[in-house]
Amino acid sequence: SDIWHKKNGLARVNRSILVRLYLCNQQVPYHQYRYKHTTYPPPSKKSNPAGGLLVTFGAITLVGGLTLVYAKKDPEFREWLGRHVPVTESIIRFMYQEDYTYQDSVLNFLGSTKEFMVELFTSKKSDEEKRLEKERCDIVDPTVEEYRVDNIIQHTEGKVPSGRSEGPTKKTIAQLEEAIKTASEVAVPAYGKAICTLKDYMEQVDIIIDSSIEMHNPQTWGILRQRSEAKAKCIEAAEAAANEAIENLNKMRGALESDIDAPKAAIDQAHRNLDRVLFDIKQAKQAYVEEKAKCDLTEKYWRKVEQARSYFLEEIETLFPGTNICERRFKLEGSTDLDLFLLHVMSHVIYYQKELSKMQTIMDNRMNQALNLARQCKPEELSDIVIEKRLEEERKCKDLEYQKKALCLRADGERDLRRQMKLQAEAHADHIRDAVLLKEKEMERKAQRLLDERLAAEKEEYKLQLAAMVGRLRGVDSALKARAKADSSAQQAQALWGACQALLAAIKANTPCVPWDKQLRPLTPEINAIEQVTAGSDELIESVVNGIPKEAKRRGVFSEDALRERFLKVERVARRLALVPEGGARLPVYLLSYLQSAVLMSTHNPMPASELLDQRTDFSQMDTYEILARARYWLDRGDFTQALRYMNLLKGAARTVSSEWLYETRLMLETQQAAQALMAHAQAQGLMYLQ
Repeated sequence: SDIWHKKNGLARVNRSILVRLYLCNQQVPYHQYRYKHTTYPPPSKKSNPAGGLLVTFGAITLVGGLTLVYAKKDPEFREWLGRHVPVTESIIRFMYQEDYTYQDSVLNFLGSTKEFMVELFTSKKSDEEKRLEKERCDIVDPTVEEYRVDNIIQHTEGKVPSGRSEGPTKKTIAQLEEAIKTASEVAVPAYGKAICTLKDYMEQVDIIIDSSIEMHNPQTWGILRQRSEAKAKCIEAAEAAANEAIENLNKMRGALESDIDAPKAAIDQAHRNLDRVLFDIKQAKQAYVEEKAKCDLTEKYWRKVEQARSYFLEEIETLFPGTNICERRFKLEGSTDLDLFLLHVMSHVIYYQKELSKMQTIMDNRMNQALNLARQCKPEELSDIVIEKRLEEERKCKDLEYQKKALCLRADGERDLRRQMKLQAEAHADHIRDAVLLKEKEMERKAQRLLDERLAAEKEEYKLQLAAMVGRLRGVDSALKARAKADSSAQQAQALWGACQALLAAIKANTPCVPWDKQLRPLTPEINAIEQVTAGSDELIESVVNGIPKEAKRRGVFSEDALRERFLKVERVARRLALVPEGGARLPVYLLSYLQSAVLMSTHNPMPASELLDQRTDFSQMDTYEILARARYWLDRGDFTQALRYMNLLKGAARTVSSEWLYETRLMLETQQAAQALMAHAQAQGLMYLQ
């Protein structure tokens, strides 16, 4: 028995075999084999299947979950588990989202399910395929490396029936299964090789079709020729191998149905293996037939393209004899040939566009009609549609013949036209030669007339040049006058600057050894001098002069030193009246205010840093002493404007005492501001004319 197992070709079937032979494991008893591979159900057991199924499912789920968790933690165990149970690797990757998230996995599953449903509803299976699918056995575990068919013939009690010998039966069944395996290993790969060869051939044809005429690679035709020969050989070999395999399989089926001495289970199993091999060969042949149909369609399309290219080359050769359009640099002689070429190409493009649009519309309509008629089962009308298609093809052929004949007639007409034009050109040349002599005399007369006209034009141009020179002289005169006016304005600006400087000096003038109340002097002479310089021509100066207070013009203003001296007296009196309100008070209040002014000492830092940094300050909380100290601080630094702002914060009797000083200071600042504005305006005018 062991020697028979070693010699048996189907004793061990590797899982890499192309055709799967569905054999039973040797450990399965014959009565289980019989119930498994026949339509007779096994005897029923009187037990509760729900409880056992639930316990079994729970145990399997628990053990499987723990196994997957441990496999995630242990890489070596995971690798071992993946080799023996390949499905676990995909489950682990799905559980821990190693490749895709749950959302992506669900979307991929839905997409594949949708494609499967579309293929299921769009494809129709034959009755033979459905029958073979129903009779198909359960597939054994693909992870098992090999299977044995040693004890394919077993009985319930393990005894050999009388009248039969075990050795020859096993050998006959094994030889048949070995022949089935050999047939499948020859036919299906032959079809696969033929399909690959057809795809390579179609790919090369697509390259030739997609490339332009002038971009053809010379090696492409050699490759196409080799692949065409390989295609023919592969097709012949595949068909021969398939026919031989089918013939051998039919012989094997006849042998199985004859007087072979073997158990019915073994014969049924051999029948199923035979049907499976035939089904695989049929599937491979179906794929081969589909690919061959695509290849035939590609060849037909290629022939159409080559026919169109040849027809186009013939048309170009007819229109332009001796022209090779396949050259790198396609040249046409003259603009007439180019126009004719463009007209020809454009007419073809427009014609084919119209035909394409019309054919698309017609074919869509015919397709819809054919579908409707197919649903209504009207073969007569379908035949009419086929006849119309044939008529349309015949009409296209006639149109092509008509276009070709029209092209030939056009080419002949173009040649005749060129010959006639050449004769006309020679006659025209003779006519031109005679006309040139007449034209020469006429040109002499024209030349004399042009000479006279040119002399007259030169005289006119000379007069224009004289007029231009006169214009330039007038421009120089205007420029000199403008320069004189600018000099006068500059002198006026200088005089204005001097008058403004005199006004500013009169405001700041200080006479030493003279009391401050004796230093007042009217500013009318200085202001009149400014008005005399401008003479009312400058609105800005007039507005500023009118804005000077009348009292300052009539009486004058105190100088800064005089106001500073008066401030010291005002400060002393204001400090003594710091506690006295504006309406006056009793004698004790005056006495208390005087004592407070005598006791309080002046601070060395009257201005806090916060006020110097222009921070927020509450001036309403300041008393008279703080206000006077800040005003004294800014007055010592010559800032009368800031000192005036602080003095305006005084209240009570102190404000009444300092009111006259506030008025005089305000009058001086207004006059000084007006004088500074006049001075700035005078300086601006002087700079303008200086430039």
